[in-house]
Amino acid sequence: MEPYRVYIDESGDHSYKATTHPSKRFLGLMGFVVESRYYIDTVSARLEALKRAHFRFEPDDPVILTRKRIIDKKGPFGVLANPVANAAWEDAVIEFFAAGDRSKIGYFTVVMDKERHKQRYPAARWDPYGYAAAVLLNRIRGLLYFRRGKATASVIAEARGKSEDAQLQAAYVEMRTDGSGDRPAAEYRATYPEAEIRFRRKAENIPGLQIADLLAAAQKEKVIVDNQLPLARPSSMFTQRLNEAVRPFVNRYGQYLLE
Repeated sequence: MEPYRVYIDESGDHSYKATTHPSKRFLGLMGFVVESRYYIDTVSARLEALKRAHFRFEPDDPVILTRKRIIDKKGPFGVLANPVANAAWEDAVIEFFAAGDRSKIGYFTVVMDKERHKQRYPAARWDPYGYAAAVLLNRIRGLLYFRRGKATASVIAEARGKSEDAQLQAAYVEMRTDGSGDRPAAEYRATYPEAEIRFRRKAENIPGLQIADLLAAAQKEKVIVDNQLPLARPSSMFTQRLNEAVRPFVNRYGQYLLE
């Protein structure tokens, strides 16, 4: 069985401050699950081709896809200020996601409603980042362990900061050491054999993290809308198209609201 990789990115605020406002209320964690050989041979090359087709290529200063800079049209993404170029880019992104191999790719999103969690557990709140990560990795484990022949996976996350990275690492180590309420630690170690998560910085130009970054906010919004909760602003047409493009790659355990 070919091993897999799990790339993790976040969307939203991981603190408990101002959680009544929709823009601060939800934390989303996205897990992009991909078969390693397919990622190396196909996905990374397709992403590089996508970037070269729409942005100026400079080998010593590679274009790194970042959702916020794309939206703000900063740096190399300034070309998207042209409506024709922006429309072509959006169409190409949709095509990129829709053309993946469903047998080798999966998308998982866990969204934590921090306001409801704070109301339900006022005296014993879990750290949002670590708690959401534990639930995310548990759901991915279910796919790899039971449906992909006990496949193994490395976990790669974007480095966010000392505190955030430590929270994510602690959740990972705890699962491999103690298991969860319904699954033994040995099952987690079988799925995630590496002792620690690998953290990579944005500047390292990791394709899997860029893919997770492009999709994390859109999938978070879908979970919020599906659960009839408030958005800070209506989803854009591009966000709706993106969510529709990846819908075949999301199984019934792939989107979850955590309260």
